[in-house]
Amino acid sequence: MLAGPSKVSYEHLDTLIGRLTRCGFLIPQARHFMGRIRAAKYSASKRRHTRLSLDVQLDLKLWLAFLASAGAGIDMNTLTFRHPTHVSRVDACEHGIGGYSLITGQAWRFELPVDLHLQASLNSLKHLASFIQLAFEAAMTGVPPSPVILMGTDSTTAAGWLHHSSFDDSQPDSPPLRLWVARATAHLLLDHSAVLFSKWFPGKENEVADSLSRDHHLTTDALFPLLHSSFPEQMPPGFAIYPLPRKLSSQIMTWLRRLPPSSQ
Repeated sequence: MLAGPSKVSYEHLDTLIGRLTRCGFLIPQARHFMGRIRAAKYSASKRRHTRLSLDVQLDLKLWLAFLASAGAGIDMNTLTFRHPTHVSRVDACEHGIGGYSLITGQAWRFELPVDLHLQASLNSLKHLASFIQLAFEAAMTGVPPSPVILMGTDSTTAAGWLHHSSFDDSQPDSPPLRLWVARATAHLLLDHSAVLFSKWFPGKENEVADSLSRDHHLTTDALFPLLHSSFPEQMPPGFAIYPLPRKLSSQIMTWLRRLPPSSQ
């Protein structure tokens, strides 16, 4: 359980939001976690007080981590526009996710067990694939100081979820999966002083990641030459498919099994 009172006044939330908004100009990723705090303020405006939900308390706890990092000093490189040091593409289908780096050529794919098919929406799986790609690269090659990451996907929704917090709590897998992924992404970026940008592009330009996510009936040895012959213009130098680290595979399974039963 989180320490501290769960009941706060409208005035306190109003002051807090003003201060955090100013901090958000220096910590862009932190702005992702303002939506629920603002919703709590709206609730407090009706009765002058409100009780903070567990999710709001967890958002505020994450904000403490952001502020602690800022107190230790913010790398000015995270506040300026620079060329990406990491460029990746990801995709998902109903039974798998996959991605690869255009810089290193390192790729991965993960097939979902049958009992987890349709457990999450397609956009949520693409959002999840973006986090797995970030964590995969960090595990495989390490992360240089203050990296600039460009994440590509053919879903405008999933690309947007990497940056904004306007999640609809009424959706069947929101906030659980999207919120878990958002928090994990924030912690990963915070740990490495990284800057994340996302980009949408047409699905016809994402054939490699699409195949990684869905063609699990093909072995790696069979898929490798097929991709090279079918989509040579999309294949980066040094392309190779690696198994996901066990920690990441376990994280995928844990999150999906924690979701409410699917209604799809």
